[in-house]
Order: sequence, then structure tokens, then C-alpha cells
Amino acid sequence: MVAKLLLSTLRHVAELLDREGIVWAVAGGIALSVWDHARSTKDADLLIGVVDRDVDTMLATFQKAGLRPKRYPPIVVVGKQRFAQLLYQPDEIDFEIQVDFIFAEQPFQQEALARRLATGFPDWNIDAFVLTCEDLIVFKLVSGRIIDLADSAALLRANRDTLDYALLRRECAKLGLSTELARIWDEAFPDTNMPEQDA
Repeated sequence: MVAKLLLSTLRHVAELLDREGIVWAVAGGIALSVWDHARSTKDADLLIGVVDRDVDTMLATFQKAGLRPKRYPPIVVVGKQRFAQLLYQPDEIDFEIQVDFIFAEQPFQQEALARRLATGFPDWNIDAFVLTCEDLIVFKLVSGRIIDLADSAALLRANRDTLDYALLRRECAKLGLSTELARIWDEAFPDTNMPEQDA
């Protein structure tokens, strides 16, 4: 039930972003499922392009489409990261689904958006965009939360044979996360070296 409502909410948001010409990609728990690591989630996380956009105007457009701020002011800042948490109530339910918009303002986030992949969800006739598995791993390492590190190890296990290891190493090196990458690799595959070449 929650998964169906979550995808219904995500579709509403995706259509809104497409109409507004905003580049986006699914991140978080929904993206994990695309990369064969299912984890229960009750909200939708999206990385969105905000370069050359007036964020206040953008958020006002979101509100007109039925997304209301979870708090005021709607923009939250954690370290260098800005994001907005909004709530949306689909017609068929009497509770709200949370939608987190992560603003792609850092270079690695903008590059991840440029690498996004088109995929599909049940009953959709539009493209759904998702972070690559490599970029999703990097995002999880950047977060550094215990659950995100566990997700990173699970993504490595589920996608070991298809990962672009050169990309993964390069992005982690640029962000000072090489040690963290090595640590989760050891957790996922004890006593096994990470491949030197792409899978």
C-alpha cells in the first residue's frame, strides 16, 4: 500500500519537474530498489538541478501543485547541503507523503545528475530518472550514516559484476572518501581486493 502511494506521489512530482524543465534523479530508498537492494521507505528523495534557478519561485510552483512545506522556512541547511522537505497528499489517502528535494549545488552532485539513467516504474508512461549505482554509493558514503554505509555495502554486493570501478574510485578520491570506500568493500567482500578494471 505505502509503496504504491509512494510511486503515485513520485509520479506526480516527476511530471511537475518535467513540466518545469527541472533536471532530476531519484535517490534514497526508491533508488536502492532499482539497484536490487530493497529497503522499506516511506518518503521520496530526489536530487534536482537548481543552477540558474530562483529557488523561492521554484518552491512556490511546487506549492501550487499541492506540495506544502513540512516546516518554515522550507529550506534546510546541513553543512554545505541545502534541501527542502515537502509533503504531498494523494487524493486516495488521508495522510501525507514526504518528498525531499536535495539541491544539486556541489560539483559531484551536478555530475551525478548528468550521468542519471532513465528507467521505468509500473504503470508509468514517462521516464523515471535514477542515480547510477556508482553515484548512489558515493552519495551514501558522503552521508556517512550507519544505515547509508550499510546500504553502500549492500549495493556493492548486489551490483558487483556491473559496476564501473574506475568511476567509483575517481569520485570517492575527489571527495576524500577512498578510505570509506575501501572499508565498505572489505565489509561486503572480506579478504577480496576490489577489481582494478571496470566490471
